[in-house]
Amino acid sequence: MNQHPQRLVLHKEIHARPPEAMAPPLVEIEQQQSAQGLLGAMNRRQGLQLQLQATVEGLSVAAITYYVVGLVSYLANGAQALGWPWSPEGSAAFAIPAVALAVWLSLRRLHARLLRDGA
Repeated sequence: MNQHPQRLVLHKEIHARPPEAMAPPLVEIEQQQSAQGLLGAMNRRQGLQLQLQATVEGLSVAAITYYVVGLVSYLANGAQALGWPWSPEGSAAFAIPAVALAVWLSLRRLHARLLRDGA
């Protein structure tokens, strides 16, 4: 029995601890697992929010383009009386890609400014 005195002391120390002293590691592990699950859920929600934001921005580009092209058509209709050579429909059709590109580039510029100012 005296062959391993260190083992005996260690055995006595372990068994002398109350059960509550052994529980914190289990509680900590459960808390860490819970926190990991929560962080995973937050990451998934953030990804969905970014997808939703991109969709809304795309719809905004379409809505603004539609509005501005309507104004171009209205102006072309009035300008035709002053000698404008193209029909309002042709003017609007020609304006669609230019307006959509200008709106999209403006949105990109705004994003860059917000990221630069936020950093």
